[in-house]
Amino acid sequence: MSNEEKADRITNENLDRLKRAGDRVAYLKEKMYYPQKVDDIFLNEDTNIFDIEAAKRQKTRLLQNERTGTPVIIFSDEGKIGHEFTDKMPISNFPLKSTDAKDAPIVIYEFPIENPPYGLYVAGIDPYRQGQAKYSTSLGSVYIYKRMHDLTGEKYQDMFVASYCARPDKKETWEEQARLLIKYYNARALCENDDISFIEYMKSKGDAHYLEKQPQWLLEVVPNTTVKREYGIHRSARKIIDYLHTCLKRYMEDVIYSEKDEDGNIIKEVTGVSKMFDPMLLEEIIQYNDEGNFDRIIAAELAIAQALKMDPIMGRIGGTNDDRVKSLYSKKLKTNKLFSSSKNMFNTRKNKLFT
Repeated sequence: MSNEEKADRITNENLDRLKRAGDRVAYLKEKMYYPQKVDDIFLNEDTNIFDIEAAKRQKTRLLQNERTGTPVIIFSDEGKIGHEFTDKMPISNFPLKSTDAKDAPIVIYEFPIENPPYGLYVAGIDPYRQGQAKYSTSLGSVYIYKRMHDLTGEKYQDMFVASYCARPDKKETWEEQARLLIKYYNARALCENDDISFIEYMKSKGDAHYLEKQPQWLLEVVPNTTVKREYGIHRSARKIIDYLHTCLKRYMEDVIYSEKDEDGNIIKEVTGVSKMFDPMLLEEIIQYNDEGNFDRIIAAELAIAQALKMDPIMGRIGGTNDDRVKSLYSKKLKTNKLFSSSKNMFNTRKNKLFT
């Protein structure tokens, strides 16, 4: 056995031991100090609280299985909201590069049901600021989140069903697509309000009723806050940022499906990260730190936080089990596709999402 093979064996044994012990910080330090891949060098145990390895595995599964959603443009025709398919491609780099096409499309993972009840879908919105150099790589991000009935009938199982992450030359283009996306799903929308331009845009279009008021639960997180704004949520307090991060972290780590053997021993567990179908959201999670622009994370966290606060108030939405979801985890139900309308973005080299 070569010295390199011995070193790998020792490192793997240490990683297995630390993983079983649940010591995430020590586990990450072991990977950083004794890297086996180039990516291991850039891990950060100080500011990234998310399960990086789980996000990497899910991103790999998405790319291998070509679960990438359907790119669309949404339009309004005589007051009726519809969609058309487009050859535009989602942004595929993080951080954003100066050469990237920023006028990206909406990506649909599951189209809305007909006449969706108000409260079935929620939206998290992180608008972008225009004309300031430090925000030049920032994207406007919207995530639509479906509050679904759990497979067991005992819990909720939420899932992102659409995303819009772009920075077109005209901010009005982004604002209009974001507005129509919210209306398309009849979503209750929680908006980050450090910049109120999108809130003002919604009000000017007569659609303020889709916007959530500044939530009362904000006082549970920061009881002494003096910030009072009509709509949305601010992130000016560290406690708010930490609370939202915790919402996303728990969502990723919650066990949503498990299998047991005849003796009752758990032989398989699937966690919430497996319901995340946006590779770029996963990439932001992998690279997260306290310094950069992580717009997708912010929007996704707002959607999750809104749904979590609605669950005990509004009760169950959609009371039937969805075998399409179960088919993601069970070999017995392979024929049930969750996203039957998905458009394969990997058919050709030209349309490959990640190069």
